[in-house]
Amino acid sequence: MASSSSKKIAQTNKQKLYELHSISATVVLLCAAIVWFFKRPSSIKPFLFFQLPLIGCQYVIESSCRPKYKYDSVGDYDKLVSSGHDMNQSGLTEYMTDVIYFTWILDITVVALGSNKVWYLLLIIPGYAAFKLSGFIKGFFPSKQQQPEQASLDPQKPEGKSKRQQKLEKNGRRKILR
Repeated sequence: MASSSSKKIAQTNKQKLYELHSISATVVLLCAAIVWFFKRPSSIKPFLFFQLPLIGCQYVIESSCRPKYKYDSVGDYDKLVSSGHDMNQSGLTEYMTDVIYFTWILDITVVALGSNKVWYLLLIIPGYAAFKLSGFIKGFFPSKQQQPEQASLDPQKPEGKSKRQQKLEKNGRRKILR
């Protein structure tokens, strides 16, 4: 039996996927029709080629976030098997929805400006991914500011004694002197 939280996630995912697909279909078909009929820009081939990131991201989101149901013949209803990944989560899902929104904006901009040169703005996507990954990768390498701290933790070099050690030694010397 599915818990109420997974049922809520399944319902919101289903609604968001419906909205995502319907808006995407509307924007792409409207822009493709304008490009096709008004020949602005002159070729539809780049327009169709640059829809591949949109299609790929929608496919991945659809396959990972769509709730899965199994028909239960005994109860005569669909039983929730998997609610799918939460579409509100940050990370890859958020990044892919941003790519979808950005592609919609570029579709509208191509139609408004009538130029295929707008598609060069798609290079922002891998640039942003490299920026995000660089922050992740830098975490594995010590920075120059952290290296002196690491050197002070080296066991071969004597380090200043803690207050507790100093106090114990001080108390220990008193006992010896008495």
